[in-house]
Amino acid sequence: MKNFFNYNFSQRNGIIFLSLIVVLVYVVKEVQLQPPQKSYDFSSYKEDVKQLRALQKKDKIIHKEKREVIKKQPSPVLKKIMVEVNSADTLRFESLPAIGHVFAKRICKYRHLLGGFHSIQQLKEVYGMDASRYATIKPYLEIDIAKIQKININDSDVKGLQKHPYISYKTANAIVSYKSQHGVYKTLTEILNIHLIDSLKFRKIAPYLTIDENKSVSTKY
Repeated sequence: MKNFFNYNFSQRNGIIFLSLIVVLVYVVKEVQLQPPQKSYDFSSYKEDVKQLRALQKKDKIIHKEKREVIKKQPSPVLKKIMVEVNSADTLRFESLPAIGHVFAKRICKYRHLLGGFHSIQQLKEVYGMDASRYATIKPYLEIDIAKIQKININDSDVKGLQKHPYISYKTANAIVSYKSQHGVYKTLTEILNIHLIDSLKFRKIAPYLTIDENKSVSTKY
């Protein structure tokens, strides 16, 4: 076995050289057998991309111009529906935001007890009227104080006066007693002589009192 693979230097070089030739011939044939590489033309694709970008740019310009036109157009003016608090019925109050049927009835009932509202802020006194609801409806309210029903203090008894929410039994009795002692009231400010009525109380009840027969309502029961 040893003698079979025992070659001299020249023989070994020959074998190596022959092996290299065989490998080289094999590689050349493999390369020749492979299909030629297909070349692609990207020129049309690049042109399509260029056109697409141009269209996108044009669309952006058109949309921008439309937005500018819309901004320049005047906003539509919405007509505000006003509610006069001393004459509105429940349906009218229900047209206000945040006011349903129950709340509309409360407003009308309290207005009847007062004889009318002399200030919009008095609606805060309606049961359940919180700051948020009041702020919501305030812009829609207007008031006609000429519609207030006033009480003639020269023609009223204690029972009639104390029916007003702002007048207690003691205050009503004091108003009637003062009239009995000093005669009929010549001016409304005379009730300030009553110790139970200070300037703050007077400003609160005065819009509902009168000494004029033509502006009063009957309070006798």
